[in-house]
Amino acid sequence: ENILHVTNNQLCYFRDSSVLAWIACVHGLGHGLASINQQNYEASLEVCQRSSDLDFQYICATGVYMSLLEGDDAAYPKDSAAPCDVGRFPAACFRSKKYIAKHLEA
Repeated sequence: ENILHVTNNQLCYFRDSSVLAWIACVHGLGHGLASINQQNYEASLEVCQRSSDLDFQYICATGVYMSLLEGDDAAYPKDSAAPCDVGRFPAACFRSKKYIAKHLEA
């Protein structure tokens, strides 16, 4: 709970004044959680889910999944639904998967 307090009150406190910056901040938190938890996305998503704010949960999850999917093409090939077909926040996962596939092809 402490990480959510710090995030909302010290790191990403500016939601009301700059929504896009807030989105980027919370998404970045998801990346940071994935890194801290050594790509253990379930542990990272658990932190995202602790917030009662559904926007926060989704945006945080996009950062977690983006970090996870950037690192391992063999485990999560682009023609597969994995890992988005199991677990929490499938929409956030598929969004990140589509984004990564699009940018890797370029």
